[in-house]
Amino acid sequence: DYIYLNFSDPWPKDRHTKRRLTSTRFLARYINILNPAGGVTFKTDNVDLFEFSVASAEEAKWESLVITRDLHHSEYNEGNVMTEYEERFSSKGNKINMMKIRPTEEARELLKAQPMVDSEEDETEEIEENEERS
Repeated sequence: DYIYLNFSDPWPKDRHTKRRLTSTRFLARYINILNPAGGVTFKTDNVDLFEFSVASAEEAKWESLVITRDLHHSEYNEGNVMTEYEERFSSKGNKINMMKIRPTEEARELLKAQPMVDSEEDETEEIEENEERS
């Protein structure tokens, strides 16, 4: 089974990188819910987010099964299901980036050795930002 992340919020500010759904923090969470053969398929038109995501996957020791920076003109386009956002961005001429990744055994072992714990700092930052919005 796969988790599909299609055109998620890029969170462009540096202070928000941990909120990106392809950050190492989220990749660690996905390991806990994926079956052993599962992985993540990620699509975006945002080049910066895609490059961040590729680097995050490498850092987290995930295996890259597919990486394409122009999905619609690649061999991986066959069988592609286009989302509303994908149609919109593609019609504007934006290239669609796609990667398909899965955790390696090394990634699973690293998670066992260093279980993920949300820090108080994360909670404090979230509270402050919610107060700013109010």
